[in-house]
Amino acid sequence: MHVAQAFIALQRQCFSDLPEEHPFRFVPDDFERTGVLFDTSYNKDSEAVGKKPLIVVTRGAQSTSPIMYRDIGSMDPRTGHSFNSGIVASSVMAHIIGRSRGEVDLLGQHVFGFCMMSRIALPKLLGVHMVESIALTEPVRFEQDDAMYATLLTVSYSMQFIWTRLNSETRSLTGVAIHFQET
Repeated sequence: MHVAQAFIALQRQCFSDLPEEHPFRFVPDDFERTGVLFDTSYNKDSEAVGKKPLIVVTRGAQSTSPIMYRDIGSMDPRTGHSFNSGIVASSVMAHIIGRSRGEVDLLGQHVFGFCMMSRIALPKLLGVHMVESIALTEPVRFEQDDAMYATLLTVSYSMQFIWTRLNSETRSLTGVAIHFQET
């Protein structure tokens, strides 16, 4: 979910940097002047569909599998000290929705191009291990309204989760301390 939120923040910045006359320029807090809206699938009160081109960002599927026995992915060969580790494959999905096929296709190409440029920067910003692929579907009629079109952009990535025992009550998971209460 952090990757999806960062994706929205980066997209907003990218679209707000477009020239003022650009039809897809993002203008924060000004519905009349903005050319594109951003939202998440978690916003059940959104009334933006159909009013302006919309990019709805959500987290995609996640999966993991053990790297090796007991999911120990790294070990210092000098000391034999190991860290519990696992690789998680996930994705960020952006549903791009608009009134015309051309509008959706052009907006999708903008987002796709941004993702291509930022695939090297994401590992530095978010702890993403590697961006594995970026895919954009062709625009199709939106399933909830025949007068609208949608396309789906998917950014697939992998990240490594590492957890270590800090003391008897605290464990760290990718830098976030999780406290366990022993019973």
